[in-house]
Amino acid sequence: MSLPQLITGTRTNLWTVLPGLLGGMAVTTCISPFDRFFWGNVVDIWGPQAAILIILLILRAPKPVIGGTALAMALYLALFYLWFFTGGRGDVMAWFVYLFSLPGALIGACLALRLTKLAAPLTALALAGAWVAAGLVINQTIICSTLLYCLG
Repeated sequence: MSLPQLITGTRTNLWTVLPGLLGGMAVTTCISPFDRFFWGNVVDIWGPQAAILIILLILRAPKPVIGGTALAMALYLALFYLWFFTGGRGDVMAWFVYLFSLPGALIGACLALRLTKLAAPLTALALAGAWVAAGLVINQTIICSTLLYCLG
């Protein structure tokens, strides 16, 4: 596929989805402890992201929206892990912050699905990533300022 075809949207394939999916799986396997609970941890960490992507599949979201959503969630997981577990904040409650902020990703993905219907694939991918990132940041801010204390 040439770049003009990708920009104009004349041909869309799995290459708009694969980076986000593979990125999410790679981040999950890298941050999961390699012990006897490895696969359980992988499912616990990546399962909620997979659930959001399955909801998008049920809603018949275009591939670029799914790809942008998956990419934004993979980046969020990597940044969340770096922020929470390299700054001495790591504890069991940290994963609640992660899980409770994922509804923001779903809301952002649904907004992206609604607002990118006529966009070219690269534009839809970027907009979906931006909407999901915005949903995650807003939800993370609400969680950290009301239910859980995240800065300590």
